[in-house]
Amino acid sequence: SMQAFQRCSFHSLNLTNQHPSGHYRYCTKPFRIAPLFACDTTSPRLFSSLQILDLSFNNLNDEDMQELFDGLRDTTLRDLNLMKNSITDAGVVQSIVPNLAKLQKLSLISNRGIGDASAQAFQTALQDNTSLCNLKLPRGLVGMDEIQYYLALNSAGRHIITERKELPLSVWPHVLERSNELLYQSTWLSTVRVDVLYYLLHNSPVLFQK
Repeated sequence: SMQAFQRCSFHSLNLTNQHPSGHYRYCTKPFRIAPLFACDTTSPRLFSSLQILDLSFNNLNDEDMQELFDGLRDTTLRDLNLMKNSITDAGVVQSIVPNLAKLQKLSLISNRGIGDASAQAFQTALQDNTSLCNLKLPRGLVGMDEIQYYLALNSAGRHIITERKELPLSVWPHVLERSNELLYQSTWLSTVRVDVLYYLLHNSPVLFQK
């Protein structure tokens, strides 16, 4: 029933390819975002625990991005898939990048309107953002090396340093060991791994007192 539905909350929601025909192909009739969150006004808890959202293959545009992040403002979303939509640099710069604070994983591949301006916006944002660890963008964009470096820093635990958590000296070997394991299990280049470990060592408020 609707009452039972309104008492529910979602952890993961897969709305990929919401094509009227039901066939798995690129949606030519855009999926509308606003109605999705309209029901949340009568059931505020509906999306409050949402952490994973897949909206790929829906022909979403820049206007939809503003509606999407307005609706997600009070959620704990950490994984968002926007692959194969109609998002451009304007949607990325105006709506997506300003709302990265909680996201850990974001996919924007196969959005043909995304170019170097988006890569530059992400590069700038990642200088301060410590949550985003996995970002997929269209290939060939300028500045991807710098973006990969910051993502690797976040994966290795940069937030420990930026948040100035006072960890005991005895804990730091375990932090560095964990960071090293995470980096080597990933696809980061060896030069990136070395740079990240150097960053953690050099900027540790405990290991090196200035």
